[in-house]
Amino acid sequence: MYYLQQTEDGGFILAGMTTGNSGSFKDALLAKTDAQGKTEWRRTFGGDKSEEGYYALQTSAGEYILTGKAQPRDINDDDLYLIKVDATGNSLWEKTFGGSKNESGEMILAEADGSLAVLGRSDNGIYLLKTDPNGNLAWEKIIGDSTYAGDAFCQSTDEGYVITGSIFTGGLDGFLLKVRGK
Repeated sequence: MYYLQQTEDGGFILAGMTTGNSGSFKDALLAKTDAQGKTEWRRTFGGDKSEEGYYALQTSAGEYILTGKAQPRDINDDDLYLIKVDATGNSLWEKTFGGSKNESGEMILAEADGSLAVLGRSDNGIYLLKTDPNGNLAWEKIIGDSTYAGDAFCQSTDEGYVITGSIFTGGLDGFLLKVRGK
């Protein structure tokens, strides 16, 4: 498991990966437990390549969002993977985003209107995107270059985003930057 968060009912949502049906590839995993750690439901997502779940959250509507990475085309190309499930873990939609480089989703913010902002990584730099409540892409940005890695973000009061992370400049330095939406 890569991520654990307590849910509104006192249980927990877990994100990670498991060995897929073929035994050689991984599937993204999302699981929900009660407050005592007893599994309420467990779902795997993915195709015939490798997928991993890195971060999950519960929305104000009681649904769950999972992000990570997927290999939709070939084994040398990962795309950001974004999945929304209902309160019992049934898939509402699955989406992939990215280009010809490797991308992954690392953190999600659910906004008041139901849209989602995702902070991710790309071979080209920090990958930031926003979707509508149905997972349709509103906009995406690559920030910096391959030396930048975003570790956490939050929405600012002017509807932009503040990102913190690290940059490799011969040594490792931290940064804080503000990005406008759109």
